[in-house]
Amino acid sequence: MKPTSVVQCLEQFRVLVKLQSNCKSIHEPWPPKHNRTIKFKSPFSRSILVFNRRLLNGTFEPTLAFTGKANEPRLMLNEAEFQSLIKHLDWIKQQLESYFKLL
Repeated sequence: MKPTSVVQCLEQFRVLVKLQSNCKSIHEPWPPKHNRTIKFKSPFSRSILVFNRRLLNGTFEPTLAFTGKANEPRLMLNEAEFQSLIKHLDWIKQQLESYFKLL
């Protein structure tokens, strides 16, 4: 169900906050202890980690994380999001090329 008004959006937000508030808080350090760092040369001192991220229901999900210069997470993708990104790489490349032609 898509919200159609501000009142419905706020109601959905209230429900989500209540769900989050009822969850047990589990502190997980960053970077995760059990991760695999993917080595590559980056001009911006970035790195890529693969680790198991704990979801709200307590299960783990494999996650690909791109980190910033201070090793903080910048972008995290689960398997479905990563597969979708790979599938759309050609389209993304075309969009970037057409954008740079306008500059």
